Amino acid sequence: MLFRTHFAFGVFCFLILFSFVDVWWLFGFGVLVGVLIVDLDSKKSKIGHYIFFRPFQWFVSHRGFMHSLLVGLVVMILVGVFDGSLALGFMVGFLSHLFLDCMNKRGVALFWPLSKKRISFFVRSGGVFEDIFFVLLLLLDVFLLIVVIFYKNIFILGFF
Repeated sequence: MLFRTHFAFGVFCFLILFSFVDVWWLFGFGVLVGVLIVDLDSKKSKIGHYIFFRPFQWFVSHRGFMHSLLVGLVVMILVGVFDGSLALGFMVGFLSHLFLDCMNKRGVALFWPLSKKRISFFVRSGGVFEDIFFVLLLLLDVFLLIVVIFYKNIFILGFF
């Protein structure tokens, strides 16, 4: 999946779950980091294209161990030492990224190193189905944001 779809799905997950955490902005930051960090292993990604990540990318393959539940769990535990909302947000973003990448034809080996079997479906990155899904996610995100701001009377940004 493309970054825009991962981001829109991360926003969707944030809007659904943020009212259940103590510090919503740390949770949101964690979601964003979780969505981004999974593709650190690709020089074509939004975060992985920076030159200082190249040495890391020489030793790992895209959709390899970075796309496993084990990495997400280890990082979540490490982040959880500092803040629970941040750790939960990270895991939500990380899992949302993995979920969408499982929809892709290439799939991911979620249970690496126990199994290298990839879980995959039929969606092609940048294809028509992803484009339609992205637009629907955007519309849903806008709708949820309106619900959160106006109907639930929860003011996210503090200046509404």
